[in-house]
Amino acid sequence: MIGGIRSEILLFNEIIQKVLNSFLCEVVLNAFVVFAYLTKQI
Repeated sequence: MIGGIRSEILLFNEIIQKVLNSFLCEVVLNAFVVFAYLTKQI
């Protein structure tokens, strides 16, 4: 029982990390695009 719960928590953590990583990549890419756009405007 405890082992099952623990593996579920580990799986949940893995999913959260993947979501956070993809989210951070999106944010970084968007920030880079905005920065490039602003530098071209100036």
